[in-house]
Amino acid sequence: MSDSQPIIHLSNEETGRLSCLNVVHLATARAAELSEFEAAVNVLTARALTGLQRLPVRLRRRAASHRVNRLPRRLHRHHSLYQGLRGAGATASASVLTGKRQKLKCRRFRRRTLRLLSQATRFSVIPIAVGCAPVKPTSGKAAWLPTHIWHAKRFHMTERWGWRLPLEPTNKVFKACQYAALNGCLAFDMSYLSCLELCGPESELIECVQRLFQPYLCSPSISPPLNAQGVPDCACEQTGLFFAILDNQQGKSLIGRSVLGPARLLWGVPDSFEKGVRCAYFWVHPAMRADALSLLEASSLLCDTSPPHTSVRVTDLTGQLCRMRTIGRQSHQLLADILVPQPHMENNEDWTIWRHVTSRASQACCLPCGTVLYLPSCTDFRSNRPRLKIRNRNWCMQPVVSRETPTVAGPTPNGKRISWSFVSSGQSTRSPWSLSSPNLSLSLHPSDMTGTEISTADEVGTDVLLIQNATPSLINDTPESAGWDIVFTRSRPQMDDKPSLRGTLTARDLLIACVYRGAEVGGQRELERWSSIGTHGSAAFEAYPLVLWPDTEAGRTWAEHITEQKWSRHGRLPPKLRVDYARLHTPHPYSFSWGELVTQSTPCPGTDDSTDWFVLRDPALLRLVVHRMISGDLRARVDVSQLARYHPALPKALIPIRISMCKRGVPEAYSQLYAPSDECESSQLSSSDSNPLTVEWDAKRQLLGYVLTGAYDYTVGHGTGLGLIGLARMTYALSQIPMGSLSRIWMKRPSSKLLRAVHISVLL
Repeated sequence: MSDSQPIIHLSNEETGRLSCLNVVHLATARAAELSEFEAAVNVLTARALTGLQRLPVRLRRRAASHRVNRLPRRLHRHHSLYQGLRGAGATASASVLTGKRQKLKCRRFRRRTLRLLSQATRFSVIPIAVGCAPVKPTSGKAAWLPTHIWHAKRFHMTERWGWRLPLEPTNKVFKACQYAALNGCLAFDMSYLSCLELCGPESELIECVQRLFQPYLCSPSISPPLNAQGVPDCACEQTGLFFAILDNQQGKSLIGRSVLGPARLLWGVPDSFEKGVRCAYFWVHPAMRADALSLLEASSLLCDTSPPHTSVRVTDLTGQLCRMRTIGRQSHQLLADILVPQPHMENNEDWTIWRHVTSRASQACCLPCGTVLYLPSCTDFRSNRPRLKIRNRNWCMQPVVSRETPTVAGPTPNGKRISWSFVSSGQSTRSPWSLSSPNLSLSLHPSDMTGTEISTADEVGTDVLLIQNATPSLINDTPESAGWDIVFTRSRPQMDDKPSLRGTLTARDLLIACVYRGAEVGGQRELERWSSIGTHGSAAFEAYPLVLWPDTEAGRTWAEHITEQKWSRHGRLPPKLRVDYARLHTPHPYSFSWGELVTQSTPCPGTDDSTDWFVLRDPALLRLVVHRMISGDLRARVDVSQLARYHPALPKALIPIRISMCKRGVPEAYSQLYAPSDECESSQLSSSDSNPLTVEWDAKRQLLGYVLTGAYDYTVGHGTGLGLIGLARMTYALSQIPMGSLSRIWMKRPSSKLLRAVHISVLL
């Protein structure tokens, strides 16, 4: 067939053969060659007329410079200066054409190699030593993440809780990150979390843990199998509350207990060599690390009735481990493509279980909460990465043809639920692992498992621990946000007095492997937005201490810090530009007066009558009583005296709620929530959806609570937020409207006199 022959003159056989050609598949397979061809011929698209327009949209700025050095190096060939050099000849220099003398390299550039080497040396040193007290650097600077250099080039950095953390990306990917947290893959470096190891006799270890930790309740279908002592019998991770007082919390109510903060408890596999010995690992926020460590040491001393060498030992592993987090619908299949075993580990039992999990489940939510999988000897994370970044983020959710053989890998369109029986049965025949042991970073000797030996040191891979990071509330509300946490050692043991960067570079390589497969990397801003607004408060566990934790020490410290910042910014404004909050009837625009909400009647503005208030987190009481009270169920109507008879601390409880705007607008932090004045107004709020629901502020209205945070939620298309209301105020407001409900109330912003209608519901 001639190349110039028209299609209408082709035979039926040739036409059918050409119709099978898929242009999209051809362009995808030849993407690298097409990119090289475009670079060779220097083709400009119709939209990109100048060098600056060839930048991606997220990297463009309104005021762009014409200096070639401000452009990425891959776009220098499209600049006008380089076009002039090309027309003048390859041998002409820039100084001849421009008439300017070329500047010499500065002193900073000449010493760049030495500076990077010194940074790498500091970078490889573990910031926190194994012991009770952290090791402060001699320079007095904050500790670095394993991926600090990678983040510092792409993020705005901030110093929080003794660490240098990424705050937000420099490019415009905020909305893309929120989308990736649900339908794609969003990665975080959570290595700043503190890891506290407890190891000793299992009976004493359980007694030490139950004094301070209360796991969240979950349904029997996703709860791990428990032994006779009420703890998981297999390796798993539980999420729950870490209390600030030493008392046995097993079987007791959460009402009125002083909470230190949320914690993750990783149970190790029972040791088969030493009967009765087990390890557990607490992952806590650095803001509560010192208090948690002292409480665990005190708890271990209370149960120390055995010889010293067999008692519970508490070890601080902070800074020695890397914990990378991936969330989103595609995180499961993305890790299935990244994690590849070494050739000598193909037939290993752990990798066989991982292949079975990836073949049956298409998402991480198909597995039970807290599932732990141990994968020894992984290959380099960048060994099988794509040559170009994948822009089609739906690449891993394509359905595959179903086969009868279960050993063939590949996700099904919907995936299948995997029970705890399968996970626990696969863990029972394996040797126990330990996060404090070097075996987690140096692979076990292959002769112990496969009978073959490693010939070179380059074949030694990285041992990783996969942990399903969902909480019970997240699985119930937004299961598509569930993902995996990847845990491995930060740095390998030093040899010949030289710093080892293998573990540090492994964390960077994992981020690069995720980015090349279409994942987004977020900072503290993205983590806070996802945990609060993106999941409607279901992931409030990760919002500590920023949102929904005002009754903890770290939450109060953070609130005071934010209040000081806002008042300082307010004081720097000119007097004519400052908002007169007194005229707007806002006595405390940048703080929360929680003490006002624990009284039944309305006190004087600005007074704080109580300091022992707390946030109610008992799921049974929230679901069976408070939820029915807000919805208007007459059978759940109680007064303050009845609450006090049930538990004396209940009148001082604060209820976490979700807030949704009925009309246009966004809930703003420090906004006040007011109850309807009478039953007529309550019925009008509940029935009218077409009329604008705004009224003027009145001093006689009952204050219910405050808005903690709020923003526009892209998933629902209107403004949403989170807040707290007083239980005593709520019961008093319901007594004023005998036949009404509090599902819709009023919200007053700090800078306005108008009250807007909002819908509230209990955060379970």
